Amino acid sequence: MPASDGYFASFRLDDGRKFHRWHDVPESLDAYLDIVASSIGIASLSVGKHGSWVTILSDGTIDGSGITPSLQEKLRASQAPIKVRTYLTSLDIDR
Repeated sequence: MPASDGYFASFRLDDGRKFHRWHDVPESLDAYLDIVASSIGIASLSVGKHGSWVTILSDGTIDGSGITPSLQEKLRASQAPIKVRTYLTSLDIDR
C-alpha cells in the first residue's frame, strides 16, 4: 500500500499556473513525476500496492508502472481515445 505519510497534490495559482507537489511516493513514480509533472501535467494519479501507480496526463495519455496485465487491457479497451504506456526506470530494471 502507499506510504501513510505520502501525498501528491495538484493546485492552480491565481495567475493560472498549475503546480504539483509530492512526498514519499514510490521511487519509480518520483522519477516519473520529476520529468512529466512540470512539462505535460498530471490530470489524475492513483497509487496502488507494491509501488504500482497509474497517471492520466493532461494530454490524455495514461502511464503506469507495476500494474497488472488485466488492468493494462482494461485501460486500453476504455472508450476514451487514449494512449497507454508502461513506464520503466532503471529502478525497475535493477530489481
